[in-house]
Amino acid sequence: MAKATTPQLSVTMHPAGRVLVIRSSCAIDGSAPSPEHITHYAAAEHARYVLLDATSAPYTDTDGLRWLLRLRDQPTPVRIAARKGGRIWRALQMMELEFSVFDSVQHAWKTPWMKTAQG
Repeated sequence: MAKATTPQLSVTMHPAGRVLVIRSSCAIDGSAPSPEHITHYAAAEHARYVLLDATSAPYTDTDGLRWLLRLRDQPTPVRIAARKGGRIWRALQMMELEFSVFDSVQHAWKTPWMKTAQG
């Protein structure tokens, strides 16, 4: 398990078989490990997919949205779990960004993954 901490953001990455689960309990503001680092870590752990658990994150700012876009553009498919109706959920819906967004980690996990699509 790898853990990166800054004053603004605490991110924990958990390899779970084919899925690398990233949990964020603070605002998603772009200060997390780089998407390239996450992709490299996923490959080192033999994970083929990334699941960002943002259900405890209070919000994302524009730097966080840019970080999410960079993460989405990596070769490893990404899903996001966010509280339905929460600030992150609404920001992603309002910006019409093409993410696979789910209302819970369990829902994101149980939905079949497809390697060729973003989830």
